[in-house]
Amino acid sequence: MLPKTHFRKFTLIILLFILCASFLIAQTADTTSIENPLKKEGGPIDPEELYGRIISGLLGFVGIVSLVAFVYAGFVFLISAGNPERVKKAKDTMIYAVIGVFVSMASYAILSFIFTTLEESTGQ
Repeated sequence: MLPKTHFRKFTLIILLFILCASFLIAQTADTTSIENPLKKEGGPIDPEELYGRIISGLLGFVGIVSLVAFVYAGFVFLISAGNPERVKKAKDTMIYAVIGVFVSMASYAILSFIFTTLEESTGQ
């Protein structure tokens, strides 16, 4: 472990490097060509597309969280060394991660059904 003075120096050097790199990148970028990510080429974004982007982003986040939970549970299981409390904690974490994935998939299916029904009923 680094002493506090070395850690502070290391952190300061990293922050200064990031600050300098951001100025260099900002000067070389053409800021006039950045387009609004929420606009189509012909006009503003449709609400359905916006909702779809939000839902897909949230599902991606849920996937990342479930992966982290599985890795954590596997790590706890590996280092449990036969301790029944840690084994139970790892199994519970895996079960909760699976339940979370199923709930997110079910919510996606329900939302997809609702949006499809609304699109068909409005004729769009």
